[in-house]
Amino acid sequence: MHIEQLDDDSRIRIHERHQAMTQAALVQVFGMTQDDAARAVRELWSRYDAAPRAERDLLLHNDPVALACDLAGQDWSSIPQWRLDKFNESRRAALEELARAVVP
Repeated sequence: MHIEQLDDDSRIRIHERHQAMTQAALVQVFGMTQDDAARAVRELWSRYDAAPRAERDLLLHNDPVALACDLAGQDWSSIPQWRLDKFNESRRAALEELARAVVP
């Protein structure tokens, strides 16, 4: 199912989950503090607060690690593979939970 076809509550949950995964990537992959990661994610998403809904949804097409790379000023190739593996394992459960929450 495409996000464009979901109800507003489901869309909000997806956006919140994506923000949380981006924050987690900043902490787990790049070693940011929770506070600094939360601030960076909040600042990124606040730039899209006034954007049309479709534009906000486009942000979801970016992998949370890719967004974290941009926010941390790092290149994807600089991430040790073990850190990516560890992060991907931790987010697998979160993605499964989200899928159950928004797909009837």
